Amino acid sequence: MKMPQLIERLKYNWTIKVVCFVVAFFIYLFYNISTLDTKTLSIPLEIKQDGEVLLTSLPTHFVRVTVRGKPEDIVQISEQDFSAFLDLNTYVESGSFSIPVSLQISKQATLFSPLEFSCKPERVTLNLDKKMLSYIPIKPSFTGALEKGYELESFKVEPAYIEAVGPEQIMLAIKEFKTKAVSLENVSTSFVQSVDIINTNSFVSFDSNINFSVHVAIKKIFTTKDFRSNLGYFSGLSENLFVEDAFPSYTLSLRGFINDIEDFSLDVNSLYVDLSEIDEAGVYELPLELNLPTDFEVLEFEPQSIVIELKEKQLAIED
Repeated sequence: MKMPQLIERLKYNWTIKVVCFVVAFFIYLFYNISTLDTKTLSIPLEIKQDGEVLLTSLPTHFVRVTVRGKPEDIVQISEQDFSAFLDLNTYVESGSFSIPVSLQISKQATLFSPLEFSCKPERVTLNLDKKMLSYIPIKPSFTGALEKGYELESFKVEPAYIEAVGPEQIMLAIKEFKTKAVSLENVSTSFVQSVDIINTNSFVSFDSNINFSVHVAIKKIFTTKDFRSNLGYFSGLSENLFVEDAFPSYTLSLRGFINDIEDFSLDVNSLYVDLSEIDEAGVYELPLELNLPTDFEVLEFEPQSIVIELKEKQLAIED
C-alpha cells in the first residue's frame, strides 16, 4: 500500500479512531491499576540532629508507608526495605518548623516495577532550640539508715561533673544530675561504690560509659554524759590505819562513743584514793584516781583531790 493511500485511510473516521485509542489506553491503565496490590507498613521515624539545633518536642515514633505494586512484588516488601527520618541538620535557628519526612528505599525494592509508595504524615511540626554543651555537677542519692551510733561525715562523687549536651533552654534549667540510690542501711564503715547517673530528660545526652564512684565517709557519734556520785574505794590502806570518813562525793563529765557511754554507769571501782605509800596516821591531801575505760575522755572532774584523815587502829589490851 502506497503512503498516500495509508494516510487517507488513517484520516478516514479519525475522530472515532482517536476515541477508541483513548478508551483502550484507559482500559489498559485501569487493568494495570486494578491488578496492583497494596500493603501498609509501620516504619520507625529516626531523627538526624548532628547540626546546630536539637529538638525540644517529641515527634511521632512511627510513620505509615503505603506501597502499591504487583502482587508477586508486594509480598516481598517489608519494613526493612524502608527507612524514614527527619533531617534537622539544615536548621540553624530556634523555633517551630514543619519538617518533611524523608524516605529511603532499599536497593532490592528499587528493582520492582511498577512500585508506588506514599508516607503519612508527610511533614512533622517540631520545636527546635540551639545546641548547648554544659558541665553539670553530680549529686549522690542515699537510702536507708546507718547503724545506730554512726553518722555521715562527708561524701563526694568522682568525677564531680559530667559533660552533657542538649537544647539551650533545657540545659540552662538543669542544676544537677543525681546518681542511682546508694544504700546506707546498717553501714558503720566508710566505703566507695560505683554508681550510674540518672538522666530523666530524653532531650539531654551524655557519655554513659564514664565510670562514676561515690566516696562515703562514716564516723562514730560521740556524746557527753555527766555523773555525780560518791562511789569509790581506798586502795592500799595499811592494816594499822583506817579512814573514818566515807568516800567523798564528786562530779564527773565524760565524752565517748554514744553506743558505749549511753549504757555506762559508775561503780565502786571507778574511782579510788591510793594510800599505799602512807604508813602513819595523819591528815593528807591526796588525788582522786580514775579507773575508767580508756576510750572515754574526761572533760570535767571535781574535786581532783581530797583531804582525808588517817587514824591508827587501837589494839585491844588483854587482861
